[in-house]
Amino acid sequence: NGLRCVLLVRVVGGRVNRCEDVAPDADALRTNILQGLNDSVLGDRLKCRGTFREYVCFDAAQVYTEYVLSYRRKLPPKAT
Repeated sequence: NGLRCVLLVRVVGGRVNRCEDVAPDADALRTNILQGLNDSVLGDRLKCRGTFREYVCFDAAQVYTEYVLSYRRKLPPKAT
């Protein structure tokens, strides 16, 4: 029936480790989280590659659903 859903979530980032490296050290990022130095990671690909920002939370309690949006896409008619 074409129904789509989007979750709009609220995130508590806490102590965010902003990483702008082209090739980040995943082990070092993970160690900072496990040692309690950071609560989440912001992979700033926008700054280093011009693409997007990636937010990574390691505890599900940091993220909760604010809204559930339902919609139907309206596509333009096909050209004949």
